[in-house]
Amino acid sequence: VKIYEYGPAFLHAKSLIIDSWAIVGSSNLNHRSLLHDLEADFATNSQLIIKSLEDQFLKDLQNSKQVTLSQWQKVNWRQRFLAKFLLYLRYWF
Repeated sequence: VKIYEYGPAFLHAKSLIIDSWAIVGSSNLNHRSLLHDLEADFATNSQLIIKSLEDQFLKDLQNSKQVTLSQWQKVNWRQRFLAKFLLYLRYWF
């Protein structure tokens, strides 16, 4: 698994390409998104759209930096604790 952080802006949409099928949307792959949140997704098997998604992903990678485990481990423990705590709280509000 490789993790990249996109720099120029905030991207909320997620894209997934599997063989000749793709989905783009705002849903997360978790229980809350599937049952409670009002998320929208678009599924397609259009090869033209899939090629466009692949091209856009490669462009986005050019404006991203890879986050490594060693970099993450250097993050202040208070910041990591706060991030986990806020992530936990978001399910209550």
